Amino acid sequence: MISASRSSAERFAGNRRSTSVAHKPPTDGIRDPEVLAFAADEGRILVSHDFQTMPKHFRQFTQRRRSPGVLLVRQDLPVGEAIDTLLLIWEASEPDEWVNRLCLVPCLVTIAVGGSA
Repeated sequence: MISASRSSAERFAGNRRSTSVAHKPPTDGIRDPEVLAFAADEGRILVSHDFQTMPKHFRQFTQRRRSPGVLLVRQDLPVGEAIDTLLLIWEASEPDEWVNRLCLVPCLVTIAVGGSA
């Protein structure tokens, strides 16, 4: 696990892509639709552990609005593996590939929902 985190940190530090990747909005006590709206307004892909309610709210949200996407990360996934997967997504894809898509991490199964992008 240490080597996975170290390699992730090294790759992150050396990445030349000029995209902001870390942002923690104030989400404590805020409902899913509001968090989805915040992410959409900021143009940011949302990373969440909420497998219970987020998929339903995401589907409803994308029927009304465009979403940059949601990545659902399993709570029991080792941190190093989660970081490696998120960095892989960041390095190997473009933001518009995730519009109105919900992705289950780490298996990278994507579900397209909602209207056209």
